[in-house]
Amino acid sequence: MLDVLGPQRLSDLATRERISQPGMTGLVTRLATAGLVERTSDPDDGRVALVRVTDAGRRALTEFRDTRSAELRRRLEHLDPQDRRALELAVPALERLMSGDPA
Repeated sequence: MLDVLGPQRLSDLATRERISQPGMTGLVTRLATAGLVERTSDPDDGRVALVRVTDAGRRALTEFRDTRSAELRRRLEHLDPQDRRALELAVPALERLMSGDPA
C-alpha cells in the first residue's frame, strides 16, 4: 500500500489492511528495523507520524515482483493452449473484479 498510495498514517494502514493497530505497529517496526520503511513527520501535522517505503523497500518490492512474475511466466508456459486461452479470456473480468467495477 505504501508503494501505491505513498506515505500513510499507521492507523490508516491498519484499517486498509484490516488488522489491529498494535498488529500494524509490530509489522511496521519489523519493516523499519529491516530498513524497508521509515517513520516520518506529517508535514501538515507534526503530531502525526507517517510511514513511507524506503529506497531499499522499493528495491525489495521490485525484486519480489520480478521473481513472482518470472515464476508465473514459467508456469504459464507449461499450460496447454486451451488453458492459456481460457486465462486470456478471463483477464477482463479479473481486471473489473480487482478495480471494484462490477460492469
